[in-house]
Amino acid sequence: MADTKSMKTTMHMYTTLYKDENGKVDRTNYQGMIDPLFYLIANKPNIIDSVYFYARFRSNPKESQSNVVKMNFWYLISTNLSM
Repeated sequence: MADTKSMKTTMHMYTTLYKDENGKVDRTNYQGMIDPLFYLIANKPNIIDSVYFYARFRSNPKESQSNVVKMNFWYLISTNLSM
């Protein structure tokens, strides 16, 4: 994760995610990205809204949702919060 980008906010204010039909993602991989974020809510309460927003797509994730979850990791890296 050392060579990833950084972000100033967890999610863009006008981000909308839909259950699109393109680009299926492995469900266990997506859940593996979401689960650590639930533990980080205790230390970073400002990510709670975005984490619960991402969790809505756990049953059938698409690539667009996966890319937005990765942006949250970029935000955590920019805040120097290690997992």
